[in-house]
Amino acid sequence: MTDFPRSLIEFQRCFPDERACVEYLVRVRWPEGFRFPACGHAKGWELSTRVFTWECVSCRQQTLVRAGTV
Repeated sequence: MTDFPRSLIEFQRCFPDERACVEYLVRVRWPEGFRFPACGHAKGWELSTRVFTWECVSCRQQTLVRAGTV
């Protein structure tokens, strides 16, 4: 997405649900793939038990995709 929506209607088309918003945040936060903020490791997975939470393979810490955002 190069242009951010300019109206509520455009926003609703771009982000019809919470999953679409999270996928956008993932692309913006980690454009070259996941990098854990604390240790910089490149491997992690999204937890099925906690919504929109990723866990680092290396240090086993967790982060939310929206952590540090407005």
